[in-house]
Amino acid sequence: MGATNYALRINTPVAIGSKTTTSTAAVTALSLGGAVRIWVKGTEDTRIRFGDSSVAAPTSGDALLTADVDYVFDVLPVHTHARIRRDGSTDTTVRFMRVG
Repeated sequence: MGATNYALRINTPVAIGSKTTTSTAAVTALSLGGAVRIWVKGTEDTRIRFGDSSVAAPTSGDALLTADVDYVFDVLPVHTHARIRRDGSTDTTVRFMRVG
């Protein structure tokens, strides 16, 4: 009997948006649009923090997104926004997609 591969996508990914950092200053908070699971990918190393619309700027203690790596976060209902800042000296663009 041959092997069969099945793939089931429950929710089609929906673009939330992207943000670009041009300095170590944090970028304005991005609304997650009610997402419960998001896919995030940055072009350079980036710090990210989740919270409400007044989420504070990420610090060195916050989650590090390594460049060109796919990340999936389960988002708590109280976390309606994300804020990013670059971790190095190169500008970075971070893309956000709702996948759940």
